[in-house]
Amino acid sequence: MPVGSAPIARPPQPIVLRPALCDDSRRIAELVRIAADGVADYIWGQFAAPGEDLLAIGERRYAGDGVGFSHRNAVLAQQGDAVVGMMLAFAMPPRADGPPEREVDPVLRPYAELEVPGSLYIASIAVEEGHRRAGIATRLLASARRRARAEALYGMSAIIFAANTPSRRLFQRHGFAVVDRRAVVPHPLIRHTGEALLYHAHP
Repeated sequence: MPVGSAPIARPPQPIVLRPALCDDSRRIAELVRIAADGVADYIWGQFAAPGEDLLAIGERRYAGDGVGFSHRNAVLAQQGDAVVGMMLAFAMPPRADGPPEREVDPVLRPYAELEVPGSLYIASIAVEEGHRRAGIATRLLASARRRARAEALYGMSAIIFAANTPSRRLFQRHGFAVVDRRAVVPHPLIRHTGEALLYHAHP
């Protein structure tokens, strides 16, 4: 390189969406942790041995098959070798008749009660801070809409904390509206109080 010449700037690598693999389970857990505002840590903590890494619990959860919270239901946003965003979504089953099979944890009960049976439930959507406002979340939601239409589901649903203004604005821009709400049960691990809102959008 000649003395005094500036290095040639390379254009940023494109961001591509791809299905997650089992090997991505740790990264999925890291991104879920960003989006869940403490709820994931609370859930993982129910299964952790004393001193066990909570992310390891999440990693095992997403490595599984045949359940909603599986890597098979995740779409990743990747730039080069780095996964910079993620959406986890699965079809909600029809509402079961009769009483629940088991008692629901009181801290988690509000979220268990907020559901739209037959919808594509967007359980988590997260983008790394340095990659936000680049349209990644919009592309992830567009992929969810395509899936809901392809599978003839009753639109899409998501639970958002009322205090999480950026997430509420994102979903509202994409046609989601509040259809139900519950009071959040305060817990030291959960970073929001107030209300949890159930959003729904038609496909």
